[in-house]
Amino acid sequence: MYPKKGGDLIKVIHRVNQKIVVTECESVRGSNVAGYIDLLRVKKSGIEGLFKKDENSRKIESLCLPTLSVIAICYLEKKDRKNVVTLRGAEVE
Repeated sequence: MYPKKGGDLIKVIHRVNQKIVVTECESVRGSNVAGYIDLLRVKKSGIEGLFKKDENSRKIESLCLPTLSVIAICYLEKKDRKNVVTLRGAEVE
């Protein structure tokens, strides 16, 4: 899964330790065999706020998430921001 145009991001809504986190990245790659989803070229992630500054002093560039923790994948476009792909029938506002 890749964004259609340069500059558009993919928003991934997922769980980390029972908290909802939103991560924006440039591309997403999924694996049905391993059951993981890779978020590549991360631009902004709410996961950074879950750690103390001492524990995570570097910027997150990529994430590898278990498929079960991902709630939805949203393709953000400047014209239409309603492109949402939900996983496992989850409801997203």
